[in-house]
Amino acid sequence: MRPLTRNERMLSIAVGTCVFLLANLFGVRWVANEMRTWRRNITRLQGEVATARQVVQEAPYWHARQDWMNAHPLPAYDENQSLATLMQDLPAGIKRHNLKIEGQQPVGTEVNGSLAVVEIDFKLEGRLEDIVRWLHSIQQPGQYFIVRNFVLKQTQGRNTMNLDIRLGRVFRTGDIASSP
Repeated sequence: MRPLTRNERMLSIAVGTCVFLLANLFGVRWVANEMRTWRRNITRLQGEVATARQVVQEAPYWHARQDWMNAHPLPAYDENQSLATLMQDLPAGIKRHNLKIEGQQPVGTEVNGSLAVVEIDFKLEGRLEDIVRWLHSIQQPGQYFIVRNFVLKQTQGRNTMNLDIRLGRVFRTGDIASSP
């Protein structure tokens, strides 16, 4: 092979430099991409650590809730009795709070795993104070009532309110799994 001329050496150095720079450019891009990925993973893991710490800090609260749930179990669901009992008990409580029942209609039962929710629609009329007292009485711990829908309107020309409400009561259908 013959020796390279000065121009050929300069051109080969220029080509070599260009190849070296392009290789470094792609290498730097790859390293920057990897660093971004690592930063995202580190940020995600820091978030998970913060969430885990929060859960650990709240553990006494959840243990107390579990103890309370064990001491006050959900009533058992009976396909024949649950709705009938609810249709009997709720109107009695409504009348005790001086509310007038304009309509009541069972909606149905929603079974989800080990829980069942029996729902009833009510149309009530009464003073706002009586409505609030009644709602407060059914929302006490251990009652297991849920409010699915709630529409409160003032009647025209009178000092009363109309309440359209869908109430559900939660029952257990079988053994509820408990966490350790």
